[in-house]
Formats: sequence, structure tokens, C-alpha cells
Amino acid sequence: MNRNKHFVQFFFFLLFIASTFPVLAQKQAAKKYLLNNEKLDHAFIGICLYNTETGEVSYKHNAFKYFTPASNTKLYSFYAGLRYLGDSTTGIQYQVTRDTLFIRGTGDPTVFHDKFENQTVVNFLKQRNLPIALVKTPNDNPVYGPGWMWDDYNGGYQPERTAFPVYGNVVRFYRSGQQLKSVPAYFSSSGLLVRRSDIPAYDFKVKRAWRKNIFYYNFAGADTRREQEVPFITSKQLLVRLLTDALDKEVYSSNAQFPESSWKEIGNIPLDDMFKEMMYESDNFFAEQTDAMVSMKLFGEIDTEKMIDYLLDHDFKIFPNEPKWVDGSGLSRYNLFSPADFVTLLTLMYRSFPHERIYSLLPTGGKGTLKSYYHDMSGSIFAKTGSLSNNVTLSGYLITQKKNTYIFSIMINHTMNSLSVGRHAMEDFLRTVWQKY
Repeated sequence: MNRNKHFVQFFFFLLFIASTFPVLAQKQAAKKYLLNNEKLDHAFIGICLYNTETGEVSYKHNAFKYFTPASNTKLYSFYAGLRYLGDSTTGIQYQVTRDTLFIRGTGDPTVFHDKFENQTVVNFLKQRNLPIALVKTPNDNPVYGPGWMWDDYNGGYQPERTAFPVYGNVVRFYRSGQQLKSVPAYFSSSGLLVRRSDIPAYDFKVKRAWRKNIFYYNFAGADTRREQEVPFITSKQLLVRLLTDALDKEVYSSNAQFPESSWKEIGNIPLDDMFKEMMYESDNFFAEQTDAMVSMKLFGEIDTEKMIDYLLDHDFKIFPNEPKWVDGSGLSRYNLFSPADFVTLLTLMYRSFPHERIYSLLPTGGKGTLKSYYHDMSGSIFAKTGSLSNNVTLSGYLITQKKNTYIFSIMINHTMNSLSVGRHAMEDFLRTVWQKY
């Protein structure tokens, strides 16, 4: 990391010196599409554009101001996972005695997740002909991150954070004729579903009770293939039940204690498989649990706040603005980052990991969260989107038609118009850079 530290220090020397000479056409394009855009009159806009070929910041505007980053925050969790997790997700830790398999979670969000087949952990647990004892993981995050919206509890994008997630900590509901079914099946077979005709529904809708695992639903119209994911309230007792059902063997809770050094670890799926899903779909849960897995690797306990403090004091100590970084996903409006912070992070990644790997895991034009944008620039732009109400951001890499590589961050906060206005303005600006440079 010393080489990368020296590089980033040199990068900031260039940032302050070279950025006083912006490329005129980039400045004009920024004004035309972003800064003087009447539909963005009330917005606060920041831009930082760095040319890796010349080593110059060719354009900046409010590059050192703080912005709400939304899902651009996931780039920090992405870096943390690339840096500290190795080749696979962390799976579980285990101990084997003569008559029992003891297990505990490591924060891995992929166990029994329907996005991933051939899971090493699931195969391992099914093949062991022993009862399973579930042991508590040292420490654990609060189920919600700082500043998360309590009334988003029913949204599939905000599952609870836990040390041992299963099924992504959501129930996937789907309609089959006049029945509502679920994965895991436990929730539709245990009297936890209650139909209520007063719930408005286009085809079907599920709403969980505020503090109970009771799910109210209603049907309307013909059967469809639509699905809805709803977070369930996590508990150790529920986890035992879900594991018992999934493995078809005895699982129970245990207070057994073992020396920390004696725990063995078994990974679950290739890390990049999870990262591609996380970055292409902007999956909040995978980002949150990535931080949990990194914490477990670094400290032997799950404490995202401690992990964030460690990275800010080590990997990111020389960033131009110390970010206010509070969660892994960007769901919290407490997060504050500058465009220069994101360009620095992406530059550090660019120097630390193979370019092809990074590009393969970030959405490109017409794919993932960029599916409606940059179609003509597919294979030339690789970037992470971000959006919360009134805020839209984009940070990543741009390979121009002249084969120059730019690292960029554009952040638009406090817009009162549709976020698509900001997205199209960013697209027009970056297309100009792509075509002319």
C-alpha cells in the first residue's frame, strides 16, 4: 500500500496544480449541460474529471464540497471487499466435535440466496451427518444503519443487517392462482399470511406488520409472474427454524464457547459473482454485508463502524476531504463525500487491481443500472450510479474514442425535478468528453 499512498499524494499535488488549467471544451460542456441547465437551477452540482494519461485533473467544479452520495457509497464497500476478502465470500465459521457441528455467521449475504447456485456452505451443511448448533457471532451491527428511514421497513431494498443472513433476509412472495406462495416456504405455511381487502393492489401487494412477521396481502386482476420481496424481522429463533427447514436436519441454538483461533472458515461463492450482482443491481444488502464480512476478517467481530474507522485511518487517510461514511449501501443521508474523494478512491482502485476486473464488475452502457443510458458508449463507460430522492450521482471510468481514460465523479444534490433530468445531463456531458478527448 505504500506505493499507492505515494501515488495518491502525488495525485493531489497534480489536483491542486494542474486543475487550474481546465480543458476549455470540457468547461463549456459542463456549463451547457449541467451548470447552466435551467432544469437544474436549484441543484447543487459537483464535478471532478481526471485524465489518467496526462495525470491532470482537466476539469473540476465544487470538487471539494460535500454531497450526499447515495449508492455511490457502495464504491467504498466495493474497494474494501476487493482489498480484504480474497477470492470468495466468507461463508461460515465452524467447529466439529464428536457429535455436533457448531457454526456461526461471518456476515456472508449469499447463503441460501436464490441468485447463486452451487453454494459451498449449503453443500457442506447438508453433507455433514451431524446435528448443527448455532453459536452467536462476536458483536453484531444494529439491524438498521445510522439514519435509515424507519418507514422503508417494507421495501425489499432495506433488509435487516445480521451476522448470519439467509435468503437475503427477505421473503420472496409470488402469486400462484388464488394463492400467495413464498420463498422460504415457512412464511406462507405457518399462518403468517393474512388477506386484507382494504390493501390497494394492482395484481398483488404484501405489507408486513410494523414489528411482527405477519404479512398482509391482497389480490387484484389476473394472475401474473410479478414478485415482491419483503424483509422479515430477524431473530436467532427464526434463523434456527429456517435452517432446520432448509437443511432437513436438527439445528439448535448453543452458548458453547471455543478459543477464537480454533474456528475454521469455509467460503461460499466466488467474490466477483456477488460483486457483479451488487454493482449491476445496486444491491444495498450485499454492500452492507460486504462491510460486515470485512470487519469479521479484520477484527474477528462484526462492527461496520469500527471497519469504517479503520479504513479512514489507513487506506483513505490521505484523501482530500475526510468523508463522513456511516453505512455500506448509501441508504443513509448522513453520508457525505466530495467528488474529489470518489475520484481518489477510483484512482486508488485503478492502481491497485486489474482494470479488466474492475470494468467487468461495474455497469456499462445499456447494462445494469445504466440500462437506459449510454447505449452508444457500451464498453467505454464503467460506473456506479446513485439515487435518493432529490439526489443523483455517477462515478466511474470513461475510455474515450481517442483511447484516453478519465476517472470522474458527478454529483447532483437538491434537484426538484425528476432524477432523469440529472441523469440525461450527466450523459450529455460525458458523451462530449468521450467524443472529443
